[in-house]
Amino acid sequence: MVVPLSPGTPWLSSVAALKGNDLVVGDEDGFPAEQLVRSVKRAITERWQTIPVGPPDSGVEVEVDEVIAAIFTEIRKRAGNSLNGGEIRLGCPAMWDGAQRKRLIRIAKSVGLSVTDATLIDEPVAAGLAWIADHQLTGDDPISGRVLVFDMGGGTLDVAVLDIASESVKEVSVLSSRGNPLAGDQLDEAITADLIGEIEGAGVDFAALRQPAQARALIARMARETKIALSTQELHTLVLPMLVFGRYVEIDYTRQRVETAFHPLMVQAEKLVEEALVEAQLKERFRDVPGFLPRVTTNDLDYIMLVGGMSQIPYVRQRLAARFPEVAFVRREQADPVEAVAKGLTDNTGYEHINLHRPAFDFVLEWDGGSQRRLLYEAYTPLYREWQAASGRARLNYERRGRGMRLPRQGRGHLRVVSPSGKPVRLAVDGAAIDKLPVRFGLHELVFKIYCDGQLLLTDGTGKQTAMRVDRWPIIKNRDDASLELKKLKRKPMDAPPIWFVGNGAQA
Repeated sequence: MVVPLSPGTPWLSSVAALKGNDLVVGDEDGFPAEQLVRSVKRAITERWQTIPVGPPDSGVEVEVDEVIAAIFTEIRKRAGNSLNGGEIRLGCPAMWDGAQRKRLIRIAKSVGLSVTDATLIDEPVAAGLAWIADHQLTGDDPISGRVLVFDMGGGTLDVAVLDIASESVKEVSVLSSRGNPLAGDQLDEAITADLIGEIEGAGVDFAALRQPAQARALIARMARETKIALSTQELHTLVLPMLVFGRYVEIDYTRQRVETAFHPLMVQAEKLVEEALVEAQLKERFRDVPGFLPRVTTNDLDYIMLVGGMSQIPYVRQRLAARFPEVAFVRREQADPVEAVAKGLTDNTGYEHINLHRPAFDFVLEWDGGSQRRLLYEAYTPLYREWQAASGRARLNYERRGRGMRLPRQGRGHLRVVSPSGKPVRLAVDGAAIDKLPVRFGLHELVFKIYCDGQLLLTDGTGKQTAMRVDRWPIIKNRDDASLELKKLKRKPMDAPPIWFVGNGAQA
């Protein structure tokens, strides 16, 4: 069920304003721009603890968690009894790691929302599920193939490559995800700066105005309105009131000017898309070959799905269509770009068949009957850093070494897989069910590696290496829902030398 939160639109704007010592949520009218907090989800992406509110010379620092809690509290208030007794699901960017996800869950729980790690769903996955569900109603041919989800909102851009295996079971796998904080807020700022320049050129001296802060706030609001209007029309006229600016000013703002302001952001967005497609290739196409990567081609995608309000600006579709001329765009009537994530979160059947591009659970080394534990891998940790890909490493992987972990020099332990909620995950190796993998300690350094293509390599204290592989990293909610299916490999993965360069098809 999607619970409407506002009378005009079903959603609540995630904007907050500081009024005295109180936070006012969902209402920006009547507040100067410097008193507003927009796109606060971006603060979790950037790992901010506080965010400035108010004029630069006299503002205050507000706790990010407090702002998000205020938004959740308002949601609870508006939803009323609809949230009582049922499972509540939250969406988050696919690029978030374990610490970022836990932070959101902790804030939600602090205001009484019944959420767990099992009900936190990656937003591009939710959008894909919504598309599949709506597609079933049309009676069209079943969906399968590779989908680029381009989710641009106010504060962040989230790009993910999904693989839809079969409509019959609604299995959705995330092959890669990337994100950055360059989105709608930055475009608003660019249009605002452009408007201020033109207004000053018309003879308005902001320093001489009676209320310059109010004037700039009005321009910022007009900039957002202009951006929205020019998504459906070629020209938008702004009329500035004489009471605020001291003179009558009329500006004809064109879509071309919006596209000029938008261009630097789209260049960065296209770079992000290329990186996501390269990562998807690392996982799927060249998983057994540590050699060079060819350039990304139009054959790497079947569909492009535009999600989020900013993605509806025509320039977005225009640029992506030029880059991928043979790829079909998901039609708006098939998946509403604004509500797709919320609708996807309500899907129950698809929710049971979600796979990610990295483990959604912890790998823990235990010994002495489980009294001694060391975390080898924390759920959702990226398998490599962006600079590693840019350096040309063909075998990108996560690595954890025993150095500094104070491990025994003899004896035995075991490797256990644990969900973020603390429940052990059932394992199966070559079809045989087990609870844990045996590990021997010794004089050699223990090394644990996870590769982008699903390969695992464990070197124990005796120097013995065990190589395994998983085709997909499933979301595991509890011990009874799913198991981690591993297969032993005879050939160990190789860490290849840097022989290729990630870029526009260039190779060293």
